[in-house]
Amino acid sequence: LLHLINDVLDMAKIESGRMNLNPEKFFVHDLLEEVTSITSTLASEKNISLFTEEDSDATVQLFADRTRLRQVMINLVNNAIKFTDQGKIRLWTAQKGGMITIRVKDTGMGVPPDKLEDIFQEFTQVDTSTTRKVGGTGLGLAIAESIVSRHQGRIWVESEQGKGSQFSFALPVRQQA
Repeated sequence: LLHLINDVLDMAKIESGRMNLNPEKFFVHDLLEEVTSITSTLASEKNISLFTEEDSDATVQLFADRTRLRQVMINLVNNAIKFTDQGKIRLWTAQKGGMITIRVKDTGMGVPPDKLEDIFQEFTQVDTSTTRKVGGTGLGLAIAESIVSRHQGRIWVESEQGKGSQFSFALPVRQQA
């Protein structure tokens, strides 16, 4: 209930234009490690491997709202945990072509192709029967998209049913410290 209230309050702030960003300089890799630490208990309970990929660039620095980007990452990782029954969840970051990309890749159930466009809309859930089993309000990805957009970035998903999903977001290098 508290999570739902916080999500509704965040959506109200976003829609009213009152969500303020408090940028600071940080290493993105440190953020990934922090998110892994926060969410590792949930992953362990489901016997899912959660880690940052070895080829993730530990030198990427960003000047952005660390707290809000942590919120995005926790949401993406928690979703990956919810919809993955076995396997692994991998986090990754790199800088290329003027963009800093952050990725969460899982081996979960995947998203049907006809639902890929809709999942970033408020209160949208891919399958209400599945969502009822694992929980969720349909606000997390809408909030994540709004936060990434406020950082002049974009978020997207690639998925194949039965093989998993990869949620990525990219922020322009000009956000970099």
